[in-house]
Amino acid sequence: ELFEDRLDVRIEAVYAYSEQTGRDWYTHVNGELHPSGGAQLSQDIIVNADFLDPAGRVLATSAQGFSSASFYGFETFSFCVDVGGADVAKVRLYPKPG
Repeated sequence: ELFEDRLDVRIEAVYAYSEQTGRDWYTHVNGELHPSGGAQLSQDIIVNADFLDPAGRVLATSAQGFSSASFYGFETFSFCVDVGGADVAKVRLYPKPG
């Protein structure tokens, strides 16, 4: 929440799941980005997703950007990564200035 507070945004409605398609394993994460106050972002934002194994090692990363010029209310994000059958124990989501 420290990153969210610093950038005046909230990450909400997060849902994650894994699925096997043939020999591949995918982990999906969906959610919403909201401004903390009002309906507009004060700056461009990038939402990052880190996928970690049980030992805390980063298996994969992904990012999605949001433009303050076209943002209004909230936006959804969706990440899908192939983790090669590894056990994803945690997904870390955090915003960064864009």
